[in-house]
Amino acid sequence: MKDLEKLLKMARDKKATDVHIVAGSPVMLRIEGALLPATKEALTSQLARELTYTLLSQDQISEFEESRDLDFMTADTQRNRYRVNVSYNDGSVGAVIRLLAATPMPLWDLRLPDLVTDITRARKGMILITGSTSQGKTTTMSAMMDTINEHSRKYIVTIEDPIEYVHVNKQPARSGQGHHIIQPWTSSSAAAGPGCDRDRRDA
Repeated sequence: MKDLEKLLKMARDKKATDVHIVAGSPVMLRIEGALLPATKEALTSQLARELTYTLLSQDQISEFEESRDLDFMTADTQRNRYRVNVSYNDGSVGAVIRLLAATPMPLWDLRLPDLVTDITRARKGMILITGSTSQGKTTTMSAMMDTINEHSRKYIVTIEDPIEYVHVNKQPARSGQGHHIIQPWTSSSAAAGPGCDRDRRDA
């Protein structure tokens, strides 16, 4: 299946969370935690590379071939968003594509303890969300941020690389959301930090 757009549509229709492109294997979809084949035939090294590179600009291809690893966000014509990690697997180019929801999940849908909602109302403090890969850290953080955005008049600043969820202002009359993003708007997370203080952010 050479048409990556159709492949991603199939993944969304099947409610997959990830698409794995690896030479020597069929394209795999992660559905409810299990990897299932989406194609009958295994990908050749050339086809895996071609599929992967359809996601990249020429500048990104150059960056990847120099660093041999690339992590970025992209969106399709329907504005569906994807987090992509491109890497070499046994000498062949491949990718893992994470399918993202168009909007953050409501906090109550995550079935977290009530304490998590209470934390979003706190005036001061630091929240640490920790865990291994694919355990819901970004989903939880985005849901908490969305709750603050919806129920409080706060100026929110985020430092993200890459941006996984795009938040819109839900109380535009008195609040706004700012972003200090590592690339391309700032040179580093260290440079973004002082900018947050100057922005007089609330969260």
